[in-house]
Amino acid sequence: MSGTSEFHARLLDAKTGQPLWDFSPAGEGSIPELKFGQAVTVTSEDSNLIILNQGRHVRKIGSKSGMESWHWKAEEGSATTYFSVLEAKGFSNHENVVYVMGLTRGVAAFQLEVVALDSQSGSVIKTFNARSSIDTFENVLTLGGGSTGKNGYIAWLENDNLKVLTLGTDKITQTSLKVIFEFERRHEFCIGYSSILEIILTAPLSCKTKKQ
Repeated sequence: MSGTSEFHARLLDAKTGQPLWDFSPAGEGSIPELKFGQAVTVTSEDSNLIILNQGRHVRKIGSKSGMESWHWKAEEGSATTYFSVLEAKGFSNHENVVYVMGLTRGVAAFQLEVVALDSQSGSVIKTFNARSSIDTFENVLTLGGGSTGKNGYIAWLENDNLKVLTLGTDKITQTSLKVIFEFERRHEFCIGYSSILEIILTAPLSCKTKKQ
């Protein structure tokens, strides 16, 4: 993805570097004062692209054709700026879900908002508003996902705690930073997908303790 006055998404030939297609929606250049708001992910079912631009436009683009399949746009005047897109495990009867994560401006801090879109049509399935108080975008991290069979998570720092939201649910778990730092101090390495997530979401990991 590139572009200043205009936004471009390009697919390049791996051997020659020549563009196979160039997608550029009219009037959507980057916003200089916007610190976040561009992201891309690939759908596992058909390897097409889900592209976020300007913190409010989400599109599905065919990876072979470069053609737009659907376009979702946040409401005009919305206080929410979206920063990431992720395909992950769905919920209820919805299996093909793309999550759009955003931060809603408040008086003193941001609140986390997640919009679940149908991957096939781009229609809104459900909006999740997580109880949160986030000081800055740099305190937020998107984890997991990558297919419809894997859970996705959003982790963020809040009041000396690490909180984690499981996408597609209202479940928020938290662990104090003190506990995490103590865990790292006592163990040399851990076997697992993510030591921090394992501490918060599951049973303790099998770890090798540092020699005293």
